[in-house]
Amino acid sequence: MTTTRADIEDFLTQNRIAMVGVSRDPKDFSRSLFREMRKRGYDMVPVNLFAEDIEGEECFQSLHSVNPAVDGVLLMTPFWEAERIVEECAELGIPRVWM
Repeated sequence: MTTTRADIEDFLTQNRIAMVGVSRDPKDFSRSLFREMRKRGYDMVPVNLFAEDIEGEECFQSLHSVNPAVDGVLLMTPFWEAERIVEECAELGIPRVWM
């Protein structure tokens, strides 16, 4: 599948986005991206099985525990976790997933 500019713009029109796999390490790329997206006005929701908070935000252990729901999911997980997360998104009715 080819990603188009329209695909990117569609994803970025979402306001509340979960970042699944955001790192506990403040120097990691995922943390930099998390901070930048918050700076640009996105309501970013951190999801990491092993963290209690990220950048001062409550961190959820799974998408099932996120409330209120998110509009999209940005995956920052290892590739072997991707299928499980996409299935979780499908179960929860989250139509936009970026890998």
